[in-house]
Amino acid sequence: MGTMVDGAGEDRGEMLTRDASRAPRHNPALRGEAADATVVPIPRGDDIELAAARGDAAQVVSLIDASPIEAWFAVPPDRMLEILSGLSPSAMHGSGAVHAFRLLLQSDPVEPGESGDGWRALGELGGGFFDARVHGQPLRAAAVLDRGGEVVTRTNALFDETAGWRAFIAVQTGIQSILAGEYAAALAAFSHAVTAPPPRTLAVLYRDAMVKGALVHALFGDPAAARRDLDVAATVVRTQSWAEAIVDAHAEIAEAVLLADTLPDAAIDRLEHVPIALVGELWPLRLLATATVYLRAGRPDAGRRRIDELDHFPAQATDGLPRVAPALARSAIALIEADFIAAADVIAADPGTVVVDTGLVRAVLDLVAGDEDAAILRLTGLGPRTAGLSRLEAGRTIALAWALLRKGDEKAAEQTLRALREREGADMPLPLAVPQEIHRFAVARVPGWPVEAPIGFVSDAEPRPRLTEGERRLLPLLAAGLTREQMASELFVSVNTVKTQQRSLFRKLGVSSRVDALVVADRLQLI
Repeated sequence: MGTMVDGAGEDRGEMLTRDASRAPRHNPALRGEAADATVVPIPRGDDIELAAARGDAAQVVSLIDASPIEAWFAVPPDRMLEILSGLSPSAMHGSGAVHAFRLLLQSDPVEPGESGDGWRALGELGGGFFDARVHGQPLRAAAVLDRGGEVVTRTNALFDETAGWRAFIAVQTGIQSILAGEYAAALAAFSHAVTAPPPRTLAVLYRDAMVKGALVHALFGDPAAARRDLDVAATVVRTQSWAEAIVDAHAEIAEAVLLADTLPDAAIDRLEHVPIALVGELWPLRLLATATVYLRAGRPDAGRRRIDELDHFPAQATDGLPRVAPALARSAIALIEADFIAAADVIAADPGTVVVDTGLVRAVLDLVAGDEDAAILRLTGLGPRTAGLSRLEAGRTIALAWALLRKGDEKAAEQTLRALREREGADMPLPLAVPQEIHRFAVARVPGWPVEAPIGFVSDAEPRPRLTEGERRLLPLLAAGLTREQMASELFVSVNTVKTQQRSLFRKLGVSSRVDALVVADRLQLI
């Protein structure tokens, strides 16, 4: 599997970092600036190219088998596929690493467990896992890993921790967690990836873990932690790997989200200069970043148009975050504009609330509909999934306080907000949208609560009453001008039932006539 690449006695941390004062803080590969430090070569890539040029198939296979991770990051995927396609079946026979590469690059995996133990079974497992990932199906990818659990257990010895395997697996686990909408689990995986830095030739893995952790923090967690991670990532030596440009793209998205809090127009410019082709499978985070920066700039219409331009994945063919991200991005805009019907589209995209932020949108919609108890139940249940994600946790807690306030429990609402303020401190990150009602309450009752409202609040909306199924079915018939007898016939109920339902409906709407009922129902978008 390869041996330690580090120099004898050299400190691992020093090998992976440069002088921070000379680090490319703003990713020169994307900004056209000259890199100011020596780029670390990956000799494995040159050796594979030379062997391929000589037509030495056995040597190509031997080099890949000796250090699969270095081989993967040294040779661009399209070139690697070209090289492997030129190898004869006999040359590749018995090489688990080559088999895994071909499965991954050709997206034609075999279900795990069909070919026995060792590298081949592991390659088939990896092929199935990555095939699901690249097709925007992280939940299917997780199922592949579950089905292949025994394969992984049997082949653990093949993961040589001195050759970059630990960092590689941890980073891939983190990406998988992001795409499944489990952001806290993603942060834990990226933290694990940086506890044991890979060889110097694979320093891109270390930088990748820091940058992806920063991106998660920028969107859902602690902006200060995102800033620290980006600063550390900027000190890591750069390699010749093709993956460096992708890491740069993800770093730029995180930088744009952080910039949106202070210079939103500049944040839009920065985000739009990220080449879409380099974003890769993290395109759902690109969509959520788009909603964030455009809303911070007060440009919801432009943000909606940009989201529509970027949304090109067929939702029915995806799952997890890839399935729900477009609806989440649009719902952020819809909530700020108090368009609750449009915001409800996120429920159709993720009916099972697989993604944690979908649950928050559902809770807000419960509140708008006047169902405080359902919102409280949903928000308390989300607590374990938002723990450690400051921005999401703030959104959850503020929504919980809003529900308590609407139930008339001002004391509990105040205690909830005070606990959030004390827990997060002076740099408490606020969510993108906060109801004006709860913001005014917090400013008046919670010492130190930020007086200046964040850009783009959910406007104070008149709560929609909770109607029974019969009352909801009655509304369009009232709008059609039917008599009670006609409505009873249409609904297959008695006239007395219609009378009872109509009285209850008028009471909930606070009206006494059919015309007033229809005016209120139209305003609340109940019809």
